[in-house]
Amino acid sequence: MLTITKEILEYIEIKAVYISITTDKKVVCLPVQFYDDCWRIYIGLDNNFTSKSAYLEILKTDNEFIKVPCKIKKIDQKYKQYIIFFIKPLPLSISYKINVLKEKYGSAEKRQGLRLKVSRENYRLFGLDNIKQKVVISGFEYDCIIEDVSMHGIRISFYYPKFQTGEVESLTLISSVLGIKLMFINPVLCLFLITEPIRVHSADKETGKLIIGCKIKEPVNIGFINKVSEFEKKMEKGYVFQQERQ
Repeated sequence: MLTITKEILEYIEIKAVYISITTDKKVVCLPVQFYDDCWRIYIGLDNNFTSKSAYLEILKTDNEFIKVPCKIKKIDQKYKQYIIFFIKPLPLSISYKINVLKEKYGSAEKRQGLRLKVSRENYRLFGLDNIKQKVVISGFEYDCIIEDVSMHGIRISFYYPKFQTGEVESLTLISSVLGIKLMFINPVLCLFLITEPIRVHSADKETGKLIIGCKIKEPVNIGFINKVSEFEKKMEKGYVFQQERQ
């Protein structure tokens, strides 16, 4: 996904963006994130614009108007955010520039640092008291397994009932912020991480299982970095020990 700034809109040559449901109902909206098949947008008004038949209207810097049919669904009451799913593709002049931006800046959104496998094999070595930890999505807790960790990121797997039952139409409807609770053997070291999902590694609609890579949001969590650093040393020591035995 790509987070939108004023500079990005200027590069795509977008002056303004609107959502229209009827010919006499058009409101200004602000793109928040670009995905492959949809956009996350912000609408400042309190009105409910959920509709299966709407239009995304884009005013370009050369004053050309572009209308793209879409359906719109509210995803966040507090922050007034919606997802618009495109019924027809965006014009090439816009989609091409978005793809250029993803290729250029996408690496900046990737997790940094060496991935250290935790999963079922090493959760005790990492210091966790149980295989199952907790992920918090929109205020609801779900069991998860920590698949791997790095200095600035974490990958988790969990079952998301809303995805399995079809209550959500796309993985993009998962909140842009996930909370992850880590319960360690030493309770003093327990952590709550605020993370941003940046990649879906696996998604099984039949079972509802998701594997998602997340970037830990700033400010830097020193406690987590210390745990990862200790874990890395243990993993390296174990590797050297195995080499000496061979």
